[in-house]
Amino acid sequence: MTTINNIADLARILQEQPEWAATLRGLLLTEELLNLPAQFAEFVQETRESNRLANARLTQLETQFAEFVQETRESNRLANERQTRLEELTRIINERLIHVEEYTRSLNERMNRLEGRFSNYEGIQYEHGVRNKALFRAQRRFKLEEPYLAMVQDAQSAPALNRVISQAINNRTVTDEECEELQNADIIISDANNRHALFEVSITADDTDIERAKSRADILRMITQGEVIPAVITAILNESQRWQAATEDVAVFIIPYP
Repeated sequence: MTTINNIADLARILQEQPEWAATLRGLLLTEELLNLPAQFAEFVQETRESNRLANARLTQLETQFAEFVQETRESNRLANERQTRLEELTRIINERLIHVEEYTRSLNERMNRLEGRFSNYEGIQYEHGVRNKALFRAQRRFKLEEPYLAMVQDAQSAPALNRVISQAINNRTVTDEECEELQNADIIISDANNRHALFEVSITADDTDIERAKSRADILRMITQGEVIPAVITAILNESQRWQAATEDVAVFIIPYP
């Protein structure tokens, strides 16, 4: 019979009799404590599996992030290329627009020149067409006797007018500038009684035509010391210009064109 006198005897017996140790353990420990090693082992296994899954997910995320970074870089590269192409296209378009604007400007200048030439041509045609009418109307309205064309733009002035202009210059009655201004008059009709009608001709008359008729008539009056009637021949004259002509004592003849 085994006698247990102290704890050392108990420890020795448990070592010699392992089945006693298992029985004693079952008596001393609760079921939860007995199951603790198995639960811990299960916890360790679950932890390892969780770590494995976490590592796998992390690896997947790293791969996806790397792919995202690569895709972003590729997108940026393509965007930069598109931006470069867009800038180049914009530069080309701007250059072409400059060429178009330059061409348009040149075309407008040509059109303006053509319009100016056409307007001049129309003005010349109109002036030629009204000469005989001006001669007739000056005779009828201003009572000029046996009137003649003393000055027109495309022919030499009448000798009588040239003579009195030369005398006025020699006598310093008028300046050279005033004579040059007079020579720009469109039509001058004179008669033997030293009476004259000075006409400014314009298809569409304006204020300056009326003013020129008035000022050039004053110059002709100083030169000839005779009666000079300023007049305007036009196809169109508005009411304000009619009033101005009446105020300036400038006669108006409306002759349609063509």
